[in-house]
Amino acid sequence: MSENTTGVSENGNEEYERQRMITINRLALSVVTVIALFLGFGYPKDAFDGNITWSYAILVAVISLCVAAGNIVFYLVKKDSKLLRHTIVLSYGTLYAVIMMGAKSDLVFIVAVPLVAINMLYYDLNFMRNMVIGVLLINLVYMGYRIYLGYLPSGVPVNMSDVLLQIAGMTAFLLSMYEVTKISNQVNADRLREVDQERKQSEALLSDVLEIAAVVKENSSAAGESITSLQTATEQTASALGDITQGNASNAKSIEEQTLMTGNIQQMITSTKELSDQMIHYAEDSFNAIRDGQQSMGDLLEQSKLIEDSNEHVRELMQILSENAQEVGNITEQIVNISSQTNMLALNASIESARAGEAGRGFAVVAEQIRVLAEQTRSLTESIREIVAQLQSNTDQTMESVAQVLKASNQEKESIAIAGNQFTDIHDKMTNLGRNIQKISNQIDEILDANNHIVDSINQISAVSEEVAASTLEANDIGTSSNKEAEQAAELMNKLLSAAEKLDRYL
Repeated sequence: MSENTTGVSENGNEEYERQRMITINRLALSVVTVIALFLGFGYPKDAFDGNITWSYAILVAVISLCVAAGNIVFYLVKKDSKLLRHTIVLSYGTLYAVIMMGAKSDLVFIVAVPLVAINMLYYDLNFMRNMVIGVLLINLVYMGYRIYLGYLPSGVPVNMSDVLLQIAGMTAFLLSMYEVTKISNQVNADRLREVDQERKQSEALLSDVLEIAAVVKENSSAAGESITSLQTATEQTASALGDITQGNASNAKSIEEQTLMTGNIQQMITSTKELSDQMIHYAEDSFNAIRDGQQSMGDLLEQSKLIEDSNEHVRELMQILSENAQEVGNITEQIVNISSQTNMLALNASIESARAGEAGRGFAVVAEQIRVLAEQTRSLTESIREIVAQLQSNTDQTMESVAQVLKASNQEKESIAIAGNQFTDIHDKMTNLGRNIQKISNQIDEILDANNHIVDSINQISAVSEEVAASTLEANDIGTSSNKEAEQAAELMNKLLSAAEKLDRYL
């Protein structure tokens, strides 16, 4: 809260300083502008009367109007600027120096007096010192120039006492303005420190008061809410105690009914215990049967493996037989070729023997016999070929049958493996079932013990309920008394809250 107050105070000081700067700038600008306008229009009038030359009059008029216009524009752009005083002093000092060098009056130096006086309001000692030095230098240069000319603007010869008097008077005036500014700054600084100290004390006091008021308001509200809640709770407690008094009467009957129900529950738990024991016995029998089934499935799996190995051996033998039949067929083809060649040789021999006549008759008989043997060999070879082809066909059919047997054997093996896995799964599940049934049996034992404890607890509750009924009547009387006290406390807190709300307007 004190930080907020300090922030508001600082913002207020900044706004005050800004408004003060605007006011002083406006006043300084007004003085300089009025003097510049008088000079800007007065010097052309003197030139028109023939007192000064037109070139000098135009120079002064132009500088005067530029001074007035430039400072007015600067002021309109930023009214609270601290630089405006510097532009005013520099522009006016230039105008002051020009009119001093071409003046026709011995008192022209007093034109600087309004500017020096008005700039005291800025309370800037460094700025005042620089301005005093500047004005004093302009006057010293002016007096040196007059001593060089030997006469004053009025035409009076320069008198050293007059020069010293003017320099001393201007110096005394400027130094007095500087000292006045210094003293004013010191007085203002002391006063500002006092005001700031008083402001800080006031802010601290106000902050403490506001904090106390805020705490009082907050605590009063909280206390009021607490008392209201307490009053409500007291009323609810009284109502609840009445309900408890009525409820205790029905608790006794409920306890009797619960006792009867607990007895029935105990009988049901006992029956459930017997059923659980039977389930454990059945689970053990099922477990043994499944274990025997697993053993049988293992034997079947081994026999299936043996059958698979035998079928694989038969398939290999049939493969060899098929290859042998193929070789026999190849040999038969070679015999047929030989028989055909022998037959051709016999035919050629018969032709040659016919050509030989009587000399080749015996050779023709031999050739005929060879042809007959070749025909018989060919006929037998054809029979062997048919037998080999039939044997090849039978071998292929046998190999196909063996392949089907192997496929069926593999499927049987897979089925046996799946059945074995299923038996294993059933075995695991029956094992878990047996464990769960055992857990249920143990929990039923625990429930039976807990039910016995419940019966004992109900008997104790029945005895305690009678004591609670008596205590409830006493508590009901206390609640009624507390309700009245809570109403009085709520009334007092409402008064305190009303007083805190009056302080709230200062938060």
